[in-house]
Amino acid sequence: MNLAATYSPKYIGVCRKAPVALKTRGNSIVLVTKKSEHENKPFKQNATTAIGSEKTLEKAFENAELTSMKKVAAKRYHALLRNARRAQSIAAKVNVTAKKHRAHTRRARQAAKAEKSAQ
Repeated sequence: MNLAATYSPKYIGVCRKAPVALKTRGNSIVLVTKKSEHENKPFKQNATTAIGSEKTLEKAFENAELTSMKKVAAKRYHALLRNARRAQSIAAKVNVTAKKHRAHTRRARQAAKAEKSAQ
C-alpha cells in the first residue's frame, strides 16, 4: 500500500485509517483502498477500482479527502501508465518477430519438401 514508492509513514499508510495504492492489473491501472470495517477479514479488506483517466483519479482522491496525496498519486499513475504502454509495445514487437520467424521457418520447410520431391 505504498503510493509514492518511498519509505515514509505518510505514503505507506501507517498514519492513515484507510491507506491507498495504485497498481497495475493487466494493461489497466487500479486504485486499491483498504476498508476499515473489514480489518480482521483480509479477503474483504481491499477494494479495487479501475482508473480510466487522471481526472477519475483526482476525483477519487477528492472524495476520499486525500488532497495532500493528489500530486503524488498523479505522478505514480503516469509512471504506471508509461510502464504499461512500454510493456504493451514490447509485447507487440515480440509478437511480430515471432510471426516473421514462423513464416520464415514455414517457407524453409516448404522449400526443403519441394527439393526432396524434386529429387
